[in-house]
Amino acid sequence: MRQDAPYSTSAPATEYSVNGERMYQVPPEGNAWLVIIVTCLVAPLSHAGIDCSRQLTAIESQICEEPLLSQDRQLNQQYAAILKLPDVDKARVRAGQKRWLSTVRDACSDYTCLSEAYSKRLLELWELRMTLTEIEDKPLSSAVARRDCQAIAALADRRALAPYLIPGYDRQDTGIKLAEWEVTASEAGKYEDRMLSDAYRIYRLRTGKQNRLQRFGEFASGGTCSWRHIFSIDRLISGKPVPILDELNEQEGSLSYDTDTPIFFHQRNYILNSSTVNFERSLVGISWVRPDGGMTPVCHVSNAREPRIMESRLPELCEGILSGVIKPLEGQLQLLPSKEDQPDVIARFFHDPPNAEDFRLIRIDLEGDGKEDQLGVFEESRMAGWGFTFQWLYALDRPGEPGKQKSLNALLDRSEANTIYSYRGQAYFQGTDLVYDWKIFRIRDGQVEPVCRFQNPNTVELVHP
Repeated sequence: MRQDAPYSTSAPATEYSVNGERMYQVPPEGNAWLVIIVTCLVAPLSHAGIDCSRQLTAIESQICEEPLLSQDRQLNQQYAAILKLPDVDKARVRAGQKRWLSTVRDACSDYTCLSEAYSKRLLELWELRMTLTEIEDKPLSSAVARRDCQAIAALADRRALAPYLIPGYDRQDTGIKLAEWEVTASEAGKYEDRMLSDAYRIYRLRTGKQNRLQRFGEFASGGTCSWRHIFSIDRLISGKPVPILDELNEQEGSLSYDTDTPIFFHQRNYILNSSTVNFERSLVGISWVRPDGGMTPVCHVSNAREPRIMESRLPELCEGILSGVIKPLEGQLQLLPSKEDQPDVIARFFHDPPNAEDFRLIRIDLEGDGKEDQLGVFEESRMAGWGFTFQWLYALDRPGEPGKQKSLNALLDRSEANTIYSYRGQAYFQGTDLVYDWKIFRIRDGQVEPVCRFQNPNTVELVHP
C-alpha cells in the first residue's frame, strides 16, 4: 500500500492591528484558501433560522437556548441544502417546512415537545436530502482522496465541520419512534454473537446512486475504555466483515477512546475516526463509506510536531513561550508551605477549602497593576492510573466575602489551567487545549484577555492506494 508524504494545512503568519496592538494570523496554505471559499459558497446559509437578538415569542426563547439552538442551526442547514439541489420542487419543500413550523413546532408548549419536534424533523429532512442528492459512487482515486482529506483536515483545524455532520436517530430518546430507522429484535439477534452491544444511534445513508437508504449503527464496546464505531447494519445482518479500522488504530498507537463521526462531504459519506468524542480536536483518521456499506481507510490525520502562532497581542511573549525561552513558573517564584503549615495557611483564607492533596502559594502580579498578589493553587489527582493533576486557582488578596474566596477557574473559563507564566512581572495562564489549539490569557480589570493563540495544524498521510 503506497503512502504519500505528510503535508500540512498551515502557512506563515501575517501581521495586522487590533486596537493599536500588533496581531498575527496564519492563513491556510496553498489551496486551503479554496476550501474556505468553497465552504462559503456551498454551506447551507440561505435559511438562517431564528434571530435571537430580536424580541422573541415564548417558543423562540426556548429555541434560543442550547441544545435547541444547535438543533435549529443544523435543521436550517439541511433545509437550505435541499433547496440548493438541482431539479428540486422548491415550492413543495417550502410549503412542507412552513406546515411543520405552524402545526408542529409552534404548537409545542414545553421543551420536551420542542426537542422531539426538532429531532424528528431533522431526520425527515435528512432522508429527503439523501433521496434527492446526487451520490458519487465511483471508486475513490488517490487524487480525490488527497483533496478530500486535505479539505476535511483544514476544516477540522478551524472547527468548521458542523455543517457536514450527518444527523442520527438516538434510540435512547424515548420520545421519538421511527419504525424504518429501528433495529428489530430478530435483526439484532443475527449479530449478537459478534460481541456488539445494542446500537446507541442509527444513521440512514445512501451510499450509491442506485442504492436505497441503508441503516448504519453506532455500537460501543464494554468496559471503562470503550470505543464507539459505526457499522453497516445490513452487513452485520448478512454476516459480512465489518473491520473496526484496525489499520488506523495500529498506525496511531493505542487509542483508549475511539469515536466515529459520519459526515457528508463532496457527495460522499465519510467516517471521521477520533481519539475522543470531540472529533474536530482529536481527528486521527478518515474513511470512505463504500457503496456496499464497507469502510475504506483513506488517510491518517495527526498534528504537526511544531505548533504555530495563530494570533498574538504580545509577540515577544508568544514567541518566547513557543521557543521555550519563557518557561512556566519555577521554584524561586513559589512559596511552598510545609505540610505541617499548610492547614494553618489554608484556614486563613477558606472556610470550606477545596478537596486537595497539595497546596502552594505563588506571589505574582495578577492584573498588571504593579501590585503583588498571592495566588493559591490547590492540586488533586484525577483519573487513577493516568497521572492527571487538576488545579484550582484562587486570588487570595482580592476583595471578597471572608472565607469564601472565588476560584479563578471560572473566570478563566479553563478548568484545567495547569500552566502559569510570569512575563514582566504579570501572570499569564495557559488554556487547556494543550495540543490542538491552546491559548495564553491575562487578567485585566477583572476581565480575561487572550494574548496568544497557538495551533498544531493537522497533517494528513494518505493510505488509500
